[in-house]
Amino acid sequence: MQIFAASYLLPISSPPVAGGAIAVADGQIVDVGPLSRLKAEHQAPVREFPGCVIMPGLVNAHTHLELTHFPSWKIRKGIDYAPRTYVDWVLQVIKIRRALSLHELELSVREGIRIALESGTTTVGEILTDLSLLPLYEASQLSGRLFFEAIGQEPGHCASQLVRLEEALGKFDSARFQAGLSPHAPHTLAPAFLQNVVRLARKFALPVSIHLAESAAESAFMFDSTGSISEKLYPFVHWEDYLPAPRHLTSTAYLDELGVLGTETLAVHCVQINLADAEILKKRGVTAVVCPRSNERLVVGKAPLLLL
Repeated sequence: MQIFAASYLLPISSPPVAGGAIAVADGQIVDVGPLSRLKAEHQAPVREFPGCVIMPGLVNAHTHLELTHFPSWKIRKGIDYAPRTYVDWVLQVIKIRRALSLHELELSVREGIRIALESGTTTVGEILTDLSLLPLYEASQLSGRLFFEAIGQEPGHCASQLVRLEEALGKFDSARFQAGLSPHAPHTLAPAFLQNVVRLARKFALPVSIHLAESAAESAFMFDSTGSISEKLYPFVHWEDYLPAPRHLTSTAYLDELGVLGTETLAVHCVQINLADAEILKKRGVTAVVCPRSNERLVVGKAPLLLL
């Protein structure tokens, strides 16, 4: 056993404790309180951190640790330019990902894990696109939830993806992480595929993380199938045959019509939502996850926090 002490202990669930400490045995916190009491009740060495605060690790509810090395990849792959819009950035990501080896992805994940822990983040909601990377997370000191990503429009590809996802969930066994599913976004999954992914999540009683109302480009596409998503993204990934007819809906209303919103849903970004959208999210018990730094870098706007 060892006692760790600091100027303040911040339990979060109760008021701060001046001169607080924690007693740790076999990697588990076994006692919390004033240092004077812990020293009297436990015969253990004390490690002090004067001028510091001991608190629980931070939680980052939406991460893409696979993309940690994205800035250096841009340079090494000769695709180093500054995207002008959200869709331009997405196209750049696709171009770079197509040129990556598994080893490069592994190095990127390892660096992302290191940075997270170094910054005090101990728990993540990680979007996992390559299931072969699972061992890296299990071997780390992070914990949290791994959301297996789903994306696609072509029926055959969607069907095979669904089979792989169900097999992965059936085999998933981790001491540090729980599983989840992540249908990428309203505009990147065929409607039936999106519904099937959510049904699969509900079958396993798992949460669902989906990028929602992230950009004005998404709003335009979801309303009348126009803009840069239909003009640039769909042709680039050969989805021209799956361009939908104008829906005249917001992304939130569209998902609600599909019946895929529920208490298990994490709606990520929520930048382009209005009052009616917010009412739908509240009614369905959806949790909003905001990403201010990402939104600022991609210049997509700010989530309406007061409305949320």
